[in-house]
Amino acid sequence: PVIAAVEGFALGGGFVLAASCDVVVSARSTRWNLPEVEIGWIPPWGIEALVSRVGRTQARQLVWGGTPFHGEEALRLGLADHLAEDGAALERAIEVAASYARLPQEAVAATKLYFATHGAPNGEGGDLLASHFFKDNCRYATAQATLRKFGVKV
Repeated sequence: PVIAAVEGFALGGGFVLAASCDVVVSARSTRWNLPEVEIGWIPPWGIEALVSRVGRTQARQLVWGGTPFHGEEALRLGLADHLAEDGAALERAIEVAASYARLPQEAVAATKLYFATHGAPNGEGGDLLASHFFKDNCRYATAQATLRKFGVKV
């Protein structure tokens, strides 16, 4: 399993990268947010992983929302699997990893494969579509203003 230990900030790409992991350990004060729509575009990847983790309705609200929240809310939403005190997310993630390492590897691998192939959205197809929409969004004024802030010539 891929295990994320999240401390500090999980914003944009870091947010969906964590959501793409098998297990997420969030520190209590970690600040989670998807600001992409607010700055002019759809997240270009990772929405399918978010849908798998929290469901379509909640994922839609998180993508549109732009409202930051902390680790306890991430746990409540199903975005995080474990909550750790600040400064202890990595230690807790290592404990979780050790517990999985004690399990029979073949059974862990089969379980991971099962969940990756049954009942999960089409990650690549969804990300390809999101990338198409992202490219289109970048043609509009709000996105172009944001891109200029990052030094991108538009």
